[in-house]
Parts: sequence; C-alpha cells; structure tokens
Amino acid sequence: MDVLQTHNNLNSNHKLYFVLSSLLQMSSLPELVRDLRGVLNAVINLEKEFKEDDEFINDIKAAVLKIAKIGFTDAGGGALHRLKDTKPSINTVKKLIRGNPDALSF
Repeated sequence: MDVLQTHNNLNSNHKLYFVLSSLLQMSSLPELVRDLRGVLNAVINLEKEFKEDDEFINDIKAAVLKIAKIGFTDAGGGALHRLKDTKPSINTVKKLIRGNPDALSF
C-alpha cells in the first residue's frame, strides 16, 4: 500500500499524525517551518472567504493550538528534562524559556 492509500484510509486525527510523521522523516527543521508558514498564510488568507464556515475556522484554531501551544510546550519541556544529557548553554536555556515559558509546566 503506498503513502497516499494509507493516508486515505485514516481518520482525520490519524491523518494529521501520519502527515506530520512523514514530514519529520523527510524534512529539515527550516523546511518544516517554511511549509508550516505557507500553510498558515494560506489559512489566514482564506479566513475571510470561509467566515461563514464556523466549523472550518474552529478546526483551524484547534490545529494551530495543537501545533503551537501543545506541541511547542511539550517539545520545550522535553528539552528541559534532557538538559543533564544535552548540556546546552545557560543562554540557550534562557532563550528557550523566554520564547516558550509554558515549557516549564511540562
């Protein structure tokens, strides 16, 4: 079964996970951020055209919340838990906490 067939057989939550997992394996961090920026810009531009579709708007808000708030908090919190092993500089840790203070609650 190819990637597209597998993707089509999944429910929406699993599709998101499948796509993200596939992208993680294929892309560098800068590529992923560029792609995410492109998707977010497209959604922002479409918001006016879909203003009557509350479900679309709410689904996008939920997706952004999952990615931005939960995902970054979990990643940052995980990084804080691995400080003993990874040993980043104090300034790096400060930047992480300033940029993602919720990571402290992980």
